[in-house]
Amino acid sequence: MSGREIAGKLGWSDSRVSRLMAGTRGGTEADVSAFLAICGVTGKERERLLKLCKDQYVRSWFQQHGSHLPPQLQTLIDHEDKAVAIKAFECTVVPGLLQTGGYVRALAEVSRSIPATEIDDLVSVRFARKNL
Repeated sequence: MSGREIAGKLGWSDSRVSRLMAGTRGGTEADVSAFLAICGVTGKERERLLKLCKDQYVRSWFQQHGSHLPPQLQTLIDHEDKAVAIKAFECTVVPGLLQTGGYVRALAEVSRSIPATEIDDLVSVRFARKNL
């Protein structure tokens, strides 16, 4: 079915359907439910997509800390989040996701590149990643 056909069945404009399909416009749960019904999406896939609608404004753990993190760490966290497996070898430092709070704090305190005011944030981000 084309976007134009879906728009006609829903009584929406072509551009509204196009923006919803492209992800440039969010949709209410009712909008997405109607769209999925027209497209014949049922069962677990329908439930999954409707749950995304409900959760679209809930901030993830990363968004709570993201604005304070350097771009390199944001990229690393994004890759970790999408990874199927993580393998790492460190001969002098315990890998980040295996570190304890005291260990993270000690490393940060001796680092000249991390301001003392950001150490607590670093520890909380590390444990949020570890819990994930």
